Amino acid sequence: MRSPNSETTRDEKLDFWRGLCIVGMVSWHLMSHPSYPRALAFAVIQSFNFVAEGFVLLAGASIGWQFRRRPTEISRAGPHLARAGRFLLLHWAIAAALVVLITSTTLYEPVQPRSPIEWARDVLLLEYQPYLGDVLSVFIFLFALAPAMLFVLRRAGAWALLALSLAVFAVAVTWPRFAALNAHGAFVVNGWQIYFVLGILFGRGYPEVLAAWQRRPNAWLVLNLAICAAISGYRLAIELDPDWEAQVPAMLRFERHPLTLARTVEMLADMHLVALVTARFWPWLEPRRVTGWLVRFGRKSLRVFVVSIGLDYLICGLLTATGWGMPVNVALWWLDLVVLYGVATWGVPTRQRAS
Repeated sequence: MRSPNSETTRDEKLDFWRGLCIVGMVSWHLMSHPSYPRALAFAVIQSFNFVAEGFVLLAGASIGWQFRRRPTEISRAGPHLARAGRFLLLHWAIAAALVVLITSTTLYEPVQPRSPIEWARDVLLLEYQPYLGDVLSVFIFLFALAPAMLFVLRRAGAWALLALSLAVFAVAVTWPRFAALNAHGAFVVNGWQIYFVLGILFGRGYPEVLAAWQRRPNAWLVLNLAICAAISGYRLAIELDPDWEAQVPAMLRFERHPLTLARTVEMLADMHLVALVTARFWPWLEPRRVTGWLVRFGRKSLRVFVVSIGLDYLICGLLTATGWGMPVNVALWWLDLVVLYGVATWGVPTRQRAS
């Protein structure tokens, strides 16, 4: 693999992080099935707790990185709106396919009975979003809003975009139902846009951020670990004391829907830790085979994720129907990742796979 030597070279750390998020989401989807022992599922899921947030942040980072190199071109509204439209069509197709799968068997999530017309309406209006596939819907709105975000970034600067995003986020965590976009999905845009905007700003200043981390890597790691320890201690304390948790304001609990302040800080700290460790040890990580695998997942992340949704549903249905547990369910987890690796490398020239 190659490390970037100019601003026109693809940075494989970004692909590595995106691939890590893909593997984490696949693992989360399967490990949430009750056939997996709770200890194993907890260890894996908690290790990948940040992956959905990371996937959104890295989508923004990709736009920010392109903005750094081609601000005029990337700021054009047409490509972003077209991308939002493609995601909408993709979401409709996946939702329709999963509706057929879910309603034709009792092996999946229970759903409210609907007529075919009601199903069509709910899918088209995003009022029904099937579990596992619902992360795609947030990108419809984020890509549609990207031109406005980049307009603010170009005309008023990074601080103005950050201030605007924080203001929207503050309203979202204080009044989560106020003008909520994508309220029927698991990812309400008003809160989740903070990850996307932070990703844009991270991508725009990526070389400078990495340089800052690399100047004092140990100090950054110590600071981050202290923050992570404090957050974990607070979360453990309130979750072990239901009476205290009930008295804590909603925004200081660890919820994803609606997104809370505590959850957001926790996920940003976790992502920062992963990024710091990656940057600190990249010379050691880069030549590893597993790093190359994750980079390939990251390069074809959308393709892999779309296939993983259907595959994960099929595997979970099989586990429900058969009652299989360990070691079969763990073997199916690995088989899932092997198949998805094939999806990631399908059609990719051999020279690019080896790079």
